[in-house]
Amino acid sequence: MSLKKQFTGKSATVVLDGLGLHPQTEWKIVSTMWQRLDSELQEKMIRILGDEELVQAALAPTSHGVARAWSDRSKGDWLDLFTQIRQARCALRTSIGDEQFRQITNEIRVQVAEEFHYAPWAVNTPYIFSLRQNRPTWITRTAGVFTGQEAMEPEIMGNSDTGHQQLFNLAVARQIPRQIGDLIKSDEFFENDALNRDLTRAGKGGLVVFKTLLSGEYGDDGFVHSAWPHMEAFFKLYFERLSLPPENLQVEAVLDGRDSPGDSSLVSKTLDGRDRYGFLYKLRALLKKYNAESSLSWILGRQFMDRDYKGGMIQVEYDAVVKNTGRKVQSLDEAFALIGQEHVGGKTDPMIEPIVVGNPRTVGEDTVFFNAIFRADRQEPITAALMGLTDFIRKQATQKNKLDTWDDFHWITPFKSLVMWSMIEYHSDFGDGGAHMVVKNEPHPHNVLYLLNKKYPDFRFLFLTEGVKEKHMGLFSRGRRSRPLEPAETQIIVSSYGRSEGIASDNDLYKVPQMRHPEIARELSAAMTSSKYDVIATNFPGADMIAHLVMNHFDACKKAMLSLETALADIVPVAINNDWVLVITSDHGNIEHYGPDHGNNDVLTTVILPEDSPLEANEPPDYQARLFDISMTTLAALGVTPEDINAPEIPRNLREDPNRLVAVPLVK
Repeated sequence: MSLKKQFTGKSATVVLDGLGLHPQTEWKIVSTMWQRLDSELQEKMIRILGDEELVQAALAPTSHGVARAWSDRSKGDWLDLFTQIRQARCALRTSIGDEQFRQITNEIRVQVAEEFHYAPWAVNTPYIFSLRQNRPTWITRTAGVFTGQEAMEPEIMGNSDTGHQQLFNLAVARQIPRQIGDLIKSDEFFENDALNRDLTRAGKGGLVVFKTLLSGEYGDDGFVHSAWPHMEAFFKLYFERLSLPPENLQVEAVLDGRDSPGDSSLVSKTLDGRDRYGFLYKLRALLKKYNAESSLSWILGRQFMDRDYKGGMIQVEYDAVVKNTGRKVQSLDEAFALIGQEHVGGKTDPMIEPIVVGNPRTVGEDTVFFNAIFRADRQEPITAALMGLTDFIRKQATQKNKLDTWDDFHWITPFKSLVMWSMIEYHSDFGDGGAHMVVKNEPHPHNVLYLLNKKYPDFRFLFLTEGVKEKHMGLFSRGRRSRPLEPAETQIIVSSYGRSEGIASDNDLYKVPQMRHPEIARELSAAMTSSKYDVIATNFPGADMIAHLVMNHFDACKKAMLSLETALADIVPVAINNDWVLVITSDHGNIEHYGPDHGNNDVLTTVILPEDSPLEANEPPDYQARLFDISMTTLAALGVTPEDINAPEIPRNLREDPNRLVAVPLVK
């Protein structure tokens, strides 16, 4: 039975997308800073604190990372070391003089952090540092089993999809790649009668097109959009189980270079005794095993998997597979040589424009299109285009203010007999339109926004972000539900920069490193000042989107950090003055990691309470938080328990897992 809400407070979650920390790098920075101080100052600091390592740690603008690094080395208690470092920093500032200490450490820190390419410390962001240092803040796990992935070595990196699914879930949200992997291991993937029936059309002259993103061989080189074992399983099904002819299979290979190194399509490395990367060569060898090298038909970069509904970008991929539009080559050797030349010229894998190998049959009538990519946001627009769902596209593109980029849909051809398959359900409307999927989307039953909406008819919440992250403050945060949670949900999407502002793709975002942070901050302040909402969830995407370009645009990453400093300085006082319990966190690390991929670093979660709040910080076990702890924090801020909202029982395997995969509140 639905009841009228009687909440005792309000909760806002701010996601600084892609802002993590790397304790070992932070320790290296403070050690280098120490070496650059003049000897007289060094001696004075040692006299004050009596311990050289403690002095070094006290040079850090925030103490969490250096405390972790010191704890890992010395096996000391993290919280005890953190407290010592905080007190030591205060003692140094008092003895040396606050202004002089800040000036000395800031100037040297910025210089050293620049050398280490550590963006969070390479600029002065005193407001962010103060929030982290003086408000309850915990290191938070955002990778591997803590985001519902299977245990792998190396650990599967965190990403925006998995991170946002955890934020409002009462226990770890199991991920699609793990489900697919389980189906493959149990043979259920190979025994899917409907899929097998459609694929066998290739034995009667029909065309099967297989699409994948080339990454995800190990946990640290993908598993964000696709996984290498899933591709191997499809080929095993097609060639070995069903004995279908290679001449009726065409492969569309999308180059990654964002969740893997930028040249990983061609360049191999030996790491820990393993032959890593070189994905195109590995794909060629795999196809050769089945006498199917000629099946590799289209190669293009992932920038054309645009999630912001920029029609011109989607048309590039569409025209490649439907019309063979692209650079024509006759062999894979030519294709690989062309990509190599573009690498030399400065283009990375995501930027590679379509290459058509030979004269492949194109997607059209009597085609079975199988998309092995398991993340929805970047596959939704192209799937809708191939299915001819122009009304669906019109609605989504209008929401993102990108309808004008679709050019009246004149280039989309409706196919009557195209059969669309995907590893997962990208949108519930696609299933209604006849699409098939290996894994049907099963929304997370422990999502607190869903449960609050179900229980309280006047509960209201806001999702706020910009266009490139619309699915994250939507589909993923509502627990993999495609449609809004009515009547509770309002979604405000600030339009992302587009071609008219000189931003043709994500690779151009270094030109606007602040992205739409100022506009989002203004919208958030207005929302917190109003009395419309009980819960707000906001994403600032710059630290993630710009960090993918860090190796060529480190200065842009620093500017992104400065824009977050300005945004937080604007919104935190508004939250405090309007009695919001504010949680500042990140969905995964990235900008602290000098590489195109996310890495698997932890993040920081900070809780800010109103001045007269009856709540207080609640230390999580082992002083370490999980992203799903924010769900319980949201409920605690509202004065609601899981029992109040009829939350389903947490499965026993999660309750008993030694990793702690069930949420605890960060306030009490």
